[in-house]
Amino acid sequence: EAELDKVESDGEPMDEMLSDFYGKFLEALKGCAEPAPDREKFELVFGLLSQVKEWKEPKTVGKRTTPYGTDYKFTVSSRGMDGKEATSTIFVTIENTAGAKPEFTQVVR
Repeated sequence: EAELDKVESDGEPMDEMLSDFYGKFLEALKGCAEPAPDREKFELVFGLLSQVKEWKEPKTVGKRTTPYGTDYKFTVSSRGMDGKEATSTIFVTIENTAGAKPEFTQVVR
């Protein structure tokens, strides 16, 4: 905000101030990003999921249509490896392109 005040009161160039801010902002965002999953493991797990022929009915289903495609959110109950009930949320996106296949974008347990 102090930088905006300098632009307004001191006549400093706004383009330069915004460029400096944006560069610092991008650096700060890098520190917030999660590392990408191991691609080989990711492909293996989701390849196995595509072989499932029958799914339990989800507890809830959400759908959002965007200009780029349709996003789905499924919430399901299952048993974890410890035998206790666990809830998972699965996010799937289907792009608006011909022949597009569903893409699992995130699984939250």
